[in-house]
Amino acid sequence: MAAREWCARVTEAQLYDLAVKLNKKRWIVNDCAFCQYKCGFYFSANKRFVVFDMGCNCPNLRTDPVRKSSWKEILLHIREQTDGTVARQYMDFWTK
Repeated sequence: MAAREWCARVTEAQLYDLAVKLNKKRWIVNDCAFCQYKCGFYFSANKRFVVFDMGCNCPNLRTDPVRKSSWKEILLHIREQTDGTVARQYMDFWTK
């Protein structure tokens, strides 16, 4: 299956199941532009608890860099990807 097609078809339930099966604990999606802090989703798959850590406490960032998130937000982040190379990286992370 092509990566962009996988990104368009994967479901929240499938992501959750993959996280449990592959023992995933975090998904880093980018680095802070100021300090290169690893920003991304952190989750406890067995509790379905998800937070998004948007970065450190660098100037110009919100005062609370960690916020509650969801598997739906992870799914939306994957679905919005149109670049084939990045879509391949996403698919590889979630399936390997």
